[in-house]
Amino acid sequence: MERFIARLLIVAACSGSLFAALHRVVAAETNTTSTRTAKPLAALPPAFASFVREKRALAEAIAKKHELEVPSQVLDFFAAAQKGDWVTTSNLFYKIEAGTYRRANAESVPRELWGAIHDSFGFYELTEAWSPELLSRFGKEIVESIPSGSIYFGGTEFGRFAVSAFSQSHSAGRPFFTLTQNALADSTYLGYLRDMYGERIYIPDTNDYQKCFREYGDDAQKRLKHDQDFPNEPRQLRPGEDVRVVGAKVQVNGQVAVTGTPTGNSTWKKATRWTGHIRI
Repeated sequence: MERFIARLLIVAACSGSLFAALHRVVAAETNTTSTRTAKPLAALPPAFASFVREKRALAEAIAKKHELEVPSQVLDFFAAAQKGDWVTTSNLFYKIEAGTYRRANAESVPRELWGAIHDSFGFYELTEAWSPELLSRFGKEIVESIPSGSIYFGGTEFGRFAVSAFSQSHSAGRPFFTLTQNALADSTYLGYLRDMYGERIYIPDTNDYQKCFREYGDDAQKRLKHDQDFPNEPRQLRPGEDVRVVGAKVQVNGQVAVTGTPTGNSTWKKATRWTGHIRI
């Protein structure tokens, strides 16, 4: 039975307090006259080129699986990234994003391909923001600290993209499976995980998500009622947890409601229930 129990590692590698001195790079605007100077390809970490190749191959494999055509701008994006052309890569990324489910009503880029594109650009942003030596040390030391076969929840940016890139193979789950808990409420991201890992670990489906959200909604509604009935007692809803009852339905908004906070409260229980559906 133990082989079916995931070793879930919630790593605070992307903690804001740990990286308060680091500023996230603002990518080039779609205006190609940007004067921003990019690092030459030779100055990028060796893991960069192999990661982009891996993600391009994954995007093409996913397209074949779903009988989709890879748009030319997606191929151009991967080609520019492999050349180390930051301005072209960032320009294409935002054009692609504008044609995805995230920004457009009518999708011009299949949503199934977004995960591989996002992973590639996420790591590229880090290579532009960090020194190659520091980034390599950061990524490699985290990878070496995680037991093989684990399921690693890396959050965003540093903890997600760097660790993905410095793994032996993020797409193959070697030496462990890397995902972000912050996007588990996104059905498109879950589809991307299933395309990568579906045959090796169990990825929650829509029924799992609905069950988890129902449990959280019922719990949040009880805590909201407590706060309304007993205004002089300590609030049970957390800061940033926006819970409302509209008619007979509970509506929740805010980052806390989506991901939970590691304080032992019920919003964190909601997040752990959700991640608990992911197992080896």
